[in-house]
Amino acid sequence: AVTVNVSDLAAMGAEPLGFLLAIALPKHLEIDSFKEIIEGVLKACDHYSIPLIGGDTNEASEIIITGTALGMTDKPMMKDTYQKGDLIAVTGNIGLAALGFELETLDNVYVKHALKPEAKIKEGVILKDYATSATDITDGLASELYEIKRDGFGFMIYEEMLKVSDEYKQLASELNLDYLDLILHVGEDFELLFTISRENLEKLPIDCIVIGEVTDSDVVELTLENGYVERIKHKGY
Repeated sequence: AVTVNVSDLAAMGAEPLGFLLAIALPKHLEIDSFKEIIEGVLKACDHYSIPLIGGDTNEASEIIITGTALGMTDKPMMKDTYQKGDLIAVTGNIGLAALGFELETLDNVYVKHALKPEAKIKEGVILKDYATSATDITDGLASELYEIKRDGFGFMIYEEMLKVSDEYKQLASELNLDYLDLILHVGEDFELLFTISRENLEKLPIDCIVIGEVTDSDVVELTLENGYVERIKHKGY
């Protein structure tokens, strides 16, 4: 709950100010379970240096947790302020959480990404001075690309630039899963997806992975490693 909302601040280049927690609990919930939830919230808040400043509690038939993060920035990043020729990039590898959700073992880097995602708040604060637009990847790369697309503009993503490891492909294959489907349509990575001019990319003081470019095709496309170009389906979590 904390990470999801702090990630929204990161996508706008905002500094965290405070976190509000609304929680509904079954009346028979053990007090130790309640303490574990609150301790988890406080630990996450401490990680992002964002204080828990209030909220609300209610009774419900199941556990419901809703968070609101407050932040401030003097230069908010918007989702669709890119231009043709801008590069499309992400702050880290994507699809790791999607694969992690499918694995049974807990001692795995992919499962860690699934169960303990991390908002890129420091990267967001830096990107606001370089990126032309940004959002965070919660519902899958494809869903986010369609979310930020505006009329007259398109996106070309290149499979070879996604840097999908052989291990990733092998694990997906063993689970009878399409690795590109995992990367494009599941999400929960909480990496930042952003556009940036070629000039500013050279000045960017943080690492990123360039995965494509902004075009005027008015469609969202993927160039496969074999050179074939296909439309990316508009679907996500």
